[in-house]
Amino acid sequence: SVEALAVGKDGTLFSGSCDKTIKVWSGTDGSVLQTLHGHSDRVLSLAVVPDGLLLSGCDSEMRVWCREQGWKSKVVAHGGSNVLAIAVGKDGQMYSSSRNDVLF
Repeated sequence: SVEALAVGKDGTLFSGSCDKTIKVWSGTDGSVLQTLHGHSDRVLSLAVVPDGLLLSGCDSEMRVWCREQGWKSKVVAHGGSNVLAIAVGKDGQMYSSSRNDVLF
C-alpha cells in the first residue's frame, strides 16, 4: 500500500510504499516511469526539493535521490526511529525530518 506522496514542479508524482520502493509516475498519462529501490523498510515520507532532488524516509533512515544521476541515492541520516515527515524550506536548501516526536 502507498504510505507517502509528493509532487514535483513538473507534475511528476512520487509514491512511497510498504514494499520498500518509490515509484516515479508521469503527471500527464499516469504511467510508472521508474521504480526506485534502496530502502530497507517501508517508505513513510517523501519531499521534493526544487533542484531535482527527492528526499525519502523510512523506519530508520533518510535518503536523498538525485534525478540528474539516474535516481542514485545516498543515506543522509540514520538512526533508530521512524522518519515520519520531511519538510523542505521555500528556498529548497534546508530540510527537516521528524522522528517520533523529535524534529531535526
